[in-house]
Parts: sequence; structure tokens; C-alpha cells
Amino acid sequence: MKNKKLSSAIFTLLLVLVLVGVNIGASALVEKYPSMQMDFTIGKNFELSSQMEKYLDTVETDTKFTVLMTEEAFDSSGAYYMQINTLLKKMALYNSHITAEYVNLNNTPTFSENYPQINWDDATEYLMLVESGENYLILDMDDVFESGIDYSTLSKYITASKFEQAAATAIYNVTATEKPKAVFIKDVGEGDYSRFTTILRDNAFDVEEINLTTTDIPDDTDFVVLFAPSVDLTEQAANRLTDYLEQGKENGANFIYIPSYENVSCPNVDKILEKYSLSIGSGIVFETDSTYLVSSESFYITLADYNGKIFMDGLVNQNVPVISPYSRPVEIIEESESVQGMLYSSPTAGVYPFDAGEDFNYEDVISDEEIPLAAISSIENSNTVVIGSCDAFAEALLNNGSYNNSAYFVNVFNTLAEKESPDIVIESKSFSAYGLGLTSYSQVAVLSFVLRFVIPALILIFGIVVFIRRRNK
Repeated sequence: MKNKKLSSAIFTLLLVLVLVGVNIGASALVEKYPSMQMDFTIGKNFELSSQMEKYLDTVETDTKFTVLMTEEAFDSSGAYYMQINTLLKKMALYNSHITAEYVNLNNTPTFSENYPQINWDDATEYLMLVESGENYLILDMDDVFESGIDYSTLSKYITASKFEQAAATAIYNVTATEKPKAVFIKDVGEGDYSRFTTILRDNAFDVEEINLTTTDIPDDTDFVVLFAPSVDLTEQAANRLTDYLEQGKENGANFIYIPSYENVSCPNVDKILEKYSLSIGSGIVFETDSTYLVSSESFYITLADYNGKIFMDGLVNQNVPVISPYSRPVEIIEESESVQGMLYSSPTAGVYPFDAGEDFNYEDVISDEEIPLAAISSIENSNTVVIGSCDAFAEALLNNGSYNNSAYFVNVFNTLAEKESPDIVIESKSFSAYGLGLTSYSQVAVLSFVLRFVIPALILIFGIVVFIRRRNK
């Protein structure tokens, strides 16, 4: 009888130990092979979407994702980070051309020296580097997360993950073989366009800067950009630009002009614009329609309406507005099919003139019709685009996912360059759809600990108690 009880107890203990071992072993396998992980979330947040798998099937060039922190630190930063880490591993398993690495920037200070085009002085929101061959770009928090603003603390919080969309676009851009060239004119007291040039490079454009007075425009130039000059172009520079546009009537050329919000006299630039039936109005556009105002504290920081017919294809979210602060009015001298407005004010906007006197009355200049804030004019294959707001290219706005500034202006460049975008649109994933009601990493960690260790330990203790009680009977 005692031998039978002893055998039963030993069998129970062995069974518990086997279950514990299987549980621990399964956990270790899942950590090593993420594809074995079970996803119980309603939105399948930890699974690659079918659209992403379809896109990964087309990737044939080696691409490396380098997370800019240790894997442990990244994985423990929150549920959204844990999701990205899981998806990144699954991407690497799905396509052998994709690899993932982790680097602690604090322990490897020389890492940044290999990527001189990135501004490492402000890397607090950088999440990962994506590279292929000599091409590379950074994905930051605004690239991979949708966010909201807590107005009580004026802080951002994550509302959803758009990592798959960001990753697919990044792969496409760093593996692109043909890159349109954009040349920015320097040494004209120009404004700060550094963030926009970074975005262009990230979207597979070659970017150069030249002094147009002393340097010819390269033959392979697709765009010449004049950004917020504080002085006019010299005669030599204006002649070079005119020749470029004339030759572009056959071969294709694009001149992008973004004037300063200050009253800068640029007669040589004005002559070029006039040939394309465009001019810059004297003053700053203001809004009286509160629905177009970003803040009630300023009538000059305004939202813009899209034309709706041009530069919309390729724009992923057409419901997100462009913000156009302190915009100069863009005047169309003569209406025609080749001259079109791109962005507009409301019909109740006006222009505050630079020479306004003390007796100026806002109501006297309400237009009663939409004011163009950006326009394009084409002569055969030669295009001139005027965008009235240089502040629309401010780093804070280009980085702000609440506005479409970055996406819209890049789409303008893509469209004019006849550059294809990755044919993939992947919905963002929100953890508000957690099937188990888990919304933070700490909750997930607690549940994991309970399932992996606490429950097996309780089973083991229960088995020991049963064994002791039976033995003492």
C-alpha cells in the first residue's frame, strides 16, 4: 500500500516537473523563434499583416534595421515597443534579406561617425537606423507611432503603431536604385531647409547645394529649389535658372520657389515667375474662419485646403491638413489650364499688406474667395511651383504627424519626378484593441511571469503537499 502511494506521489511530482520544464522550454523557444508566438490580441498586433508579407515577398536587396538601444531596453519600453521588436524579428524570419541588430549608443560613441548625414545632436527620439548599401535613414517616434496630445501636460502619448507602413517605406527608399536630384541654391541668405533635405534624402532623392552665381546647374538636375532668400538672385544666377527652365521644356525641369515671409525685393526672381504667370503678393495671409486657425492667438497660423485634383494620388491620408503659417499670397496673373492653385485659404481670408498703416481695417481686405497659398505653372515639360509659406517647412511641423506637411510636400516632389512610391498601405495598430485588456508592458510582463513561473510553482507546491499528506496517512 505504501509503495503504491509512494509511486503515485513520485508520478505526480514527475508530471509537475515535466509540465514546468515544457513551459519554460516553450517560453525559451518563443523568445528565440518569434514565429511560434501566439497572438491573442483582437487586432493581431503582433502578427505581420498580409500587406506587409506581400511587400516583403518583393524585397531582394539586403536591408539592415539597427535599433538604437539594447534589445532588453527597447523591449521593456512599453507595449508598442515590444510589438515593434516582435514584428522586426518576424520580418527577418520571413525574408532573409532583412536583418535586425541592436546597438547601445552610449557604449559605442563611434557608431554615429559612419552616418554623417544624420544629425546626431538631437537623437532623443531616434528609434532605429535602416540601411542598404550606402543608403541609410532614421526612423524616429513620429515615423512609427501615431500620437495624441495631453493638453493638461502638453505632452504627447502614443495612440497607435504604424511601424509596418514606416518599415516598408524605409526599405523601399534605401533600396531605390534611381534617385531624382534636387539642387538647393545657397549663399542667398536662405532660410533653414535642413530638415526638409533630410526628408528628401530619406525618400530616395539626391540633394546638393550650389552657389548659382558661380556654379552651373548639373545636367542631371530634376529640381532647383530657392528657399526663403533674403536677397535677390544675381543676374548670372537668374540667367542660369532661366536657361535650365528653357531647356527643361523638352527634357523636363522643376523650379520650386518658397519666398520669405519678410518683404524681400527679388525683381530677378519675379521676372522668372512672371513668365509662368505667377507672382508673390505683398503681405501675409490671415484667416477669420476659426476652423482654419490652429490657435486663437494668431490669425496667421492657418490650415490650407487641398486643390483636390492635383498632387493627391500617392498621399496616404488626404483627411489630414497642411498647416501654412505666415504664408505669402500666391497670385495667378492669368488663369489657364497650365496654371493651377495647389493649396488654398478659406473664402473669408485676407492679406495683411506690408505697408499697412495705423488705420488698417481687416474687414476691408476680406477676399470673399479662396486665396492660393501654393500654385504650379507649366510650360510644356517645364514646371514652376510657388509655395507661399517657408514656415510650413519648419522642423516642428514636418515632424508633426498631426499635419500632412511632410507627406504632402514629398508627394509633390515624387509626382513631378514621376517617382513611384511603394504600392503599400498598411493600417495602424492600436492597443486599445487588446483582447486581453492589456495596455502596458508591465501588465504583459506580470501576466507572463504568472503563467511561466507562479502557476507552475503553485502546482509544484500543491503536488508536494499532496505527497506529504498521503505519506503521513
